[in-house]
Formats: sequence, structure tokens, C-alpha cells
Amino acid sequence: TPARLARFVSDAISNFCSTHASYPAPRHILFPSWLDESDAEQLREMLYPAVEQRWLQSIDARHPAGIGHDIYLKLWALSKPSIPADFILFDEAQDADPLMMGILTQQSKQVIYVGDAHQQIYEWRGAVNAMKKLPLPQTLLTQSFRFGEPIAEVANTLLKALQEDVPLKGNPDKRSSTDKGMVHSKKDAILCRTNAAAMAQLLTGLKL
Repeated sequence: TPARLARFVSDAISNFCSTHASYPAPRHILFPSWLDESDAEQLREMLYPAVEQRWLQSIDARHPAGIGHDIYLKLWALSKPSIPADFILFDEAQDADPLMMGILTQQSKQVIYVGDAHQQIYEWRGAVNAMKKLPLPQTLLTQSFRFGEPIAEVANTLLKALQEDVPLKGNPDKRSSTDKGMVHSKKDAILCRTNAAAMAQLLTGLKL
């Protein structure tokens, strides 16, 4: 449908903006895995002029659609910025995309990457998990300040399943427990996997 084709074009711009490439290319147009490769190539050839046009519209300050966050970050990266600092501390580095990694690796200052390779949640947006890719000296922070040893033991069981061989240590000054609370105790948190589920819970609460 036209709407689906427009989404492919829009997503291609987003994909391009998360990379270190200097100009949109047909490879930034991604399709579902079930689409035959020959059909995908034909679609890329057909949609690429629209992708190029959308990019030019996106960087036009006079265009009514405005300039989004991904766009001005990409434009900043293309300007080859030099960050005026003595050193750069980059947090949540496991969720860095190729664009941010390209900016940081070009800096002449010392860059310190902080993060946890096991906590990557933005792979769907192109994150490359810098913690596993950078051949840099590593210093581990394994002592928790938030919880005691009982919670650390549960965490280590999960970390071991992820092939982690460095154990997490609990805070000896924190009293923690993994015992289940009362079955009929009042809920103080509801975990939702989707936005739709969160909205449903919100509406249910408003009705009550």
C-alpha cells in the first residue's frame, strides 16, 4: 500500500541517521525478511529517489515538517565536530549506535565508555554494543551499592546463563530479601510489555 511504502522511505532515513554514512543509499532501505531478495532490490531501486527527496526535505529548515532529533544529530555528526573537553565520559555505551561511535572515535580527547554489555535494549534501533567491540583497557565495577547479597545471588544466576564469568557482589550494609510478599498484598507496580498494555492499565485505573 502507499502508506506501507511511505513507511519504508521514512524508516530508511532513520536507518541512515543511525549510521556513520555521509549520504543516504539504497542499502538503508530495509524490508521484512520474508520478502524475496530480487523483489527487495526492485523496491529499493523504485523507492530510492523518494528516500533522497525525503532526506533533502528533512534538512530544509523551511520545510513544514520541521527538523527532528535524528536529523539535527546527523547534521551535527556530518559537520565533523570537535568536542571541547578535557575528556569525554560516555554513559550507556552498550546502546551506542554507529553514528555516536563514529563521532567519539574521531575525537582527539580521551573517551571513557561506561556501560553494561548485558543491558543492551536498543539493538532494534541499530545499537552496536560498544562494550564488546572496543579493544580498550577494561575496569570492572562489580560491587553494588543498591542491594544486598541475596539479590546479587539471583543476578549472578542470570548472568551465568549469559556466559558472564565475573560475579556481582552485593552491598553488605544493605538488607535485601528475595522472599515473595503476601499473595493478597496491594500492587504497587504493574509491568507492561507494550504501550497498548500500559494504556489499558491506565484506563482501567481511571474507571476504578
